[in-house]
Amino acid sequence: CWYRDNLTKIGTNCTEPGCRYLLQHQWVTDLKRESKWFGRWEPHECNYHIMGDAEIQQCIDNKKISKIEYKGYSIKNIVQGYMSQKLQHINMTKNEGNGSRAVFVDTIKMPHLLWHKSIDEHRKDLEDAFPNVTDSEDEHYWITGFYYTSEREPHVQVDRSLQFSKLAWDILTPKGYKMINGFDVTAAFSFDTAGQADGMHIVGPPMREIVTKIFHHLCN
Repeated sequence: CWYRDNLTKIGTNCTEPGCRYLLQHQWVTDLKRESKWFGRWEPHECNYHIMGDAEIQQCIDNKKISKIEYKGYSIKNIVQGYMSQKLQHINMTKNEGNGSRAVFVDTIKMPHLLWHKSIDEHRKDLEDAFPNVTDSEDEHYWITGFYYTSEREPHVQVDRSLQFSKLAWDILTPKGYKMINGFDVTAAFSFDTAGQADGMHIVGPPMREIVTKIFHHLCN
């Protein structure tokens, strides 16, 4: 399967003042001019299968998943929107309890925490706010920081994204949380498909691949 997108229409919504002027006058790459783009992201060491409705429904049924909840700030809303598209024809297991389980997807407040928190404050949050879930029947996932190409807010930089994500990996993995790497898949499209052209809220093909990764780890 391949992703297909009109990249000229991706990331064109505005909520911040001055955004519309920027979108009308910004320099764009040849990639951004692609109205019939198609492709997919493939890492060197493995292959992520894009699951269809029947496969996802079978996974939901087999694992008795009753709900999927999302945590975080702005990126959470984007992930939830793309997940809702993927799940629009899927029926969750009814009767919470009775052996059913929930799935939690946490964006750990990226990228907001990069300009609000120090690394020590981030470490304390990870240690205090995330309980140990190794014995839980529920599934807990967290998404790394992205490959940021704009310092629209102070301290939102690629190096800090890696630093904060690495710390989350070190602390959350022993507690039973599973990482979804959003950094690598956003690198190629960060400039071209970021919402409001802000280099931070990356949508389009990278976000579809993040959703593919979530179902890959959930169902395999």
